[in-house]
Amino acid sequence: MSVTLQTIFAAYTARNYAAAQGMMNSYRAANPETAQSAHLQGLISRRLGDIDGALGWMRHSLRLDPGNHEYLNNYAGCLLAAGRSAEAADAWKQAAKARPAEAVYAEGLVSALSASGDHQAAERAARALTAGSGASRSNSWVAAAKAYYAAGMYLEAISAFEKAADLGGDPASCLAGRIDALALMDRTDELAAMLDEQPASLRGHVSVQSACARATFLAGKPSDAVRMFQDIWSRQATISTFRDLAQALWTAGKTEEFEALIESVARTGDPAFVAVAADCLYQIDRHADALALLARLPEASLASPQIAGLRAIVLQGMGEGEQSLELARIDYAARPHDSGCATNLVVSLLMTGAYGEADELISKFRSRYPLDQGWLAYQATLWRLTDNPQYRKLYDYERFVRAYHLPGCDGYPDGESLNSALKSVLEARHVLARSPFNQSLRNGIQTPRSLLCDPSPAVRAYLSALRGPISQYLNEIGRDKNHELTCRNTGKFRLSGCWSVRLYGGGRHVNHFHPAGWISSAYYVDVPSSTVSGDRKEGCIKFGEPSFKTARPAPAEHWVRPSPGLVVLFPSYMWHGTEPILAGESRMTAPFDVVPE
Repeated sequence: MSVTLQTIFAAYTARNYAAAQGMMNSYRAANPETAQSAHLQGLISRRLGDIDGALGWMRHSLRLDPGNHEYLNNYAGCLLAAGRSAEAADAWKQAAKARPAEAVYAEGLVSALSASGDHQAAERAARALTAGSGASRSNSWVAAAKAYYAAGMYLEAISAFEKAADLGGDPASCLAGRIDALALMDRTDELAAMLDEQPASLRGHVSVQSACARATFLAGKPSDAVRMFQDIWSRQATISTFRDLAQALWTAGKTEEFEALIESVARTGDPAFVAVAADCLYQIDRHADALALLARLPEASLASPQIAGLRAIVLQGMGEGEQSLELARIDYAARPHDSGCATNLVVSLLMTGAYGEADELISKFRSRYPLDQGWLAYQATLWRLTDNPQYRKLYDYERFVRAYHLPGCDGYPDGESLNSALKSVLEARHVLARSPFNQSLRNGIQTPRSLLCDPSPAVRAYLSALRGPISQYLNEIGRDKNHELTCRNTGKFRLSGCWSVRLYGGGRHVNHFHPAGWISSAYYVDVPSSTVSGDRKEGCIKFGEPSFKTARPAPAEHWVRPSPGLVVLFPSYMWHGTEPILAGESRMTAPFDVVPE
């Protein structure tokens, strides 16, 4: 590296990025471009917030010096920061192939695979990493732990966090990771014993206290979680603590305190906090209040891409496609590689009938994420709105929406006895006053913890009994390497999520898809008699209608009438919702998601 480049690099490592850029401008004006100068320019551009420029310079450096493993590593990190996790994984694979002894490249690969949703590949990469070059590195075990956690492999995550701590990893973050995993597994006694063994200084760390508060919330004690989050908020006012506290207040039914917290954040004028507060209001369908809250920000903040994107989402929820479109464009122009920004723009385009532009954008992101459930849902919607016959390939209701009756299992002679026992257990699990944020249900509640680790014999039997209907479904839909659903059908599977929902009179699920699934479901534990025997659609599950108002009407096309003990299976990319149940009635379900193995 030349002296001039060394000087520029020194300014870069000292975080004096503006000065580094100034020197780089002078250097590049007087010297021919080299791989080193191009790559250093990419590093500086990234720190200055120009992610697209950074990627361009890094690609250029790799053209000048193909296969440089250090360049590939930084390029992969930039791709991951841009939300292009699948491409980041490919770059880290190349870097790891060039230098298999460099554990940091394999760590990046594990993180990118996990971020892309390819949990099976992430698990394999994590096991290879900790058995090889990363065996003695705490960072490697942390990367593995996070991948296991994201895949729902909580026991493996706990072991990996323990190993990371033994190797000198940050004790607070490793302990917090173990707490989160134990909480999701409903191992409260083990969690309490583990905490008793820790020194007071570690138990009092904010990250550990936050994990304990989350565990308390998951244990169905939102009021206790509120007190814990309030204490943390008073000591360290972070975005994550604010959101956790707001959700705990809302689900505990503490409306006045929730409103006071939102207002206190609004008065700060901090755009990051106000944006999260507005999103909380959006999540509970208070769209006008969310917009009003954002409108209190200074004009410069309102014009920022992130705030413009949030305003677009809220307007979409209000059915205002035209108003949302310009804002969505602003957000996407600033982050054209971000899948979330692209999704936001696609929704506005479909709402306004700009089908050609929507097609280009969907094709771009489907080429990167061909089996992403969200992009499949938007692709299907576009095909439907443009009368493309390909639509029926994805939305073949006769083939892909199927219903089965739950069989008996593990001491329960039939599905009826198992369902009765399951109902009794689930009634005790519904302890929240309101549903958490980011859920599809309205006028209902949801269990705070996944049922996959529930120790109840009835729940364990239910999960075991599901294997029969799922296996039958996979056998019936078959395998076709050219179909987005059945190309993944190996006949082997696992449950990736399971929860319970209780809807009250007028309750419903808004239309949605399941981004983390492959096969999704509705299992009906308790159904109003008016739904079971009626000739109207109240309480029925419906399919095909998007979550937003489209330029051309796209109403529901298919319904299934539920009854206690019925399992309905369908592709996770398929839009589905629930017709509102009648006033004065309630309904309980225990849905789940399935992913291939």
